[in-house]
Amino acid sequence: MAANAAKFLYRSRCFSSFRWYSASSYTYRTHTCGELRKDHVGSHVTLCGWTQKSRVMGKVGVVFVPLSDATGTTQVVTDNEEHREVLQSLPTESVVLVEGVVSDRPGHNLNKDMSTGDIEVQAKNIKILNKSSESLSFYPFSKAGGNTTEEMRLRERCLEIRRHQLQNILRFRSKVSSIIRQYLISEGFIEVETPTLFKPTPEGAREYLVPTREKGKFYSLAQSPQQFKQLLMVGGVDRYFQFARCYRDETSRVDRQPEFTQIDLEMSFTSAQDLMSLIESMMTQLLKSLDYKFTAPFPVMTYREAMDDYGSDKPDTRLGMKFNWLSEKFKDTSTLVAFDIPKEFLNQKKGLSFDTSVEMSNGIIFTYRNGHVNVIADGGGVLSESIINDKENTINKLKEILGDRDCVVTSFDEEKHKDSALDNLGKFRIENGSFLKETKELHSQFELLWVTGFPLFEEEEEGGGTVIKSVHHPFTAPVPEHEELMYSTDANQLTKIVGQQYDLVVNGWELGGGSIRIHNPLLQEHVFENILKAETTSFSHLIKGLWSGCPPHGGIALGLDRLIALLCNTKTIKEVIAFPKSLQGYDAMCGSPATLTDDQLLEYHLKIN
Repeated sequence: MAANAAKFLYRSRCFSSFRWYSASSYTYRTHTCGELRKDHVGSHVTLCGWTQKSRVMGKVGVVFVPLSDATGTTQVVTDNEEHREVLQSLPTESVVLVEGVVSDRPGHNLNKDMSTGDIEVQAKNIKILNKSSESLSFYPFSKAGGNTTEEMRLRERCLEIRRHQLQNILRFRSKVSSIIRQYLISEGFIEVETPTLFKPTPEGAREYLVPTREKGKFYSLAQSPQQFKQLLMVGGVDRYFQFARCYRDETSRVDRQPEFTQIDLEMSFTSAQDLMSLIESMMTQLLKSLDYKFTAPFPVMTYREAMDDYGSDKPDTRLGMKFNWLSEKFKDTSTLVAFDIPKEFLNQKKGLSFDTSVEMSNGIIFTYRNGHVNVIADGGGVLSESIINDKENTINKLKEILGDRDCVVTSFDEEKHKDSALDNLGKFRIENGSFLKETKELHSQFELLWVTGFPLFEEEEEGGGTVIKSVHHPFTAPVPEHEELMYSTDANQLTKIVGQQYDLVVNGWELGGGSIRIHNPLLQEHVFENILKAETTSFSHLIKGLWSGCPPHGGIALGLDRLIALLCNTKTIKEVIAFPKSLQGYDAMCGSPATLTDDQLLEYHLKIN
């Protein structure tokens, strides 16, 4: 975990209300290694844990060994010759049982950095439970262990999990899940598990296929419980939730893994506003119980407002830098949009940066400071040509428009390249905004907002032509006033349809999204057959369910991994998952995915070319 994230974890109140289990229950320990205090002095105790590096005090021959477990570390002391030989011969990270008496530490030996630093345990009996290897890749409880590479930490994840930071995250994750579960149950939701083994359906994301021993037959791992939860509404479950495991064969990112967990729920006889109110109430209760600062009620903005103001459908509003649409066009065709450069940027030595891998299809991004233009990214267009061919007159024109502002500007043809240009400016804003997150310590601030009014369909190039695709998934209902447009054959009309969808955004991350679903079977069939040109046989079970008397319904899915990462201020969701995959989607610890033997391939009727 990054150093600043670790500091945040302990500075915040994430873990202040942890009640560690009593070691005297259902175990042969009497206490845990992080439990003992001055009140326990004189008590006979039994501890179990992992030994750390021992040290011997001079000629006296007293051995000191830190003994660690998930809850903390206690210093064990012995002057027994037999014990001394055992402890000194043990490799670090060996598992032992220690019976002894709690005593005060001498004043010169107090350790203020340890919760148990006022006491130590005088060992009376030591039993080796398991010797560790003498050639471990790293030692999780040592400070030096923090210098290991990410590749090594993923490969040795079982050792990594022993670290108190990761232990705390996993316990915090469990606590958050418990709060959410209890809230939903109190609101009448029931927890229902849906199948992981499903069948391939063109919902949108690429799926993992699972071969069977029946020739030519495959399962797919469910990319979400979407269709099952809608069928639960058909079945009259009314209010469903689960912590669902989902699988998508997509490139990993800081907020995405091939397998992940989402808080999935669905309700019958509800509206978009009802569902948003439910989730807002749930998140308010969660954040208050964890003592996080946030603003309620959550602001609501439309997709169009988010793009026009921040160049993103998941804006991080903490950064400021709202876009300003300059009313005066450049040469009558180029629209100018700018955001002012914060003073924090002006005070830093390095200049503004931009990811050069971002492709600018059209338009230009430049900084304007003190009447000077510095081109950051150039995708062509009217203004770009003017800067190259008529730089002096162009800069004079910009001075008239921009005056003495210090700002970042983009120009584009609004008719043709509006959203792509705004998206590029939004990426520039976020890339440089990461600097502000550190200078303003924005990690302690939570900004939650709703984004609504997403387009239902979009045009994509495919096979030399254009096709209509669902922006999110094909089960979202249009807003009532656009339902007639669903039967248009004009692609331009279809792309104007707004869906009854809502995304919950937290600090620039899409925490979750949901929608009111199509419950009319005729409309759902029309979407599959006439708009998306999709095979309806893949969805025959769903269509049949809709024809069975399906109530109006809607739901949402929130990313649990993303939520924990945001609450713990980690840079990636890998840091809040017990056994994550690498960026390439590999499990370095177990060596998966793995190759199959010829006999295994034969059993599943597979052949590798």
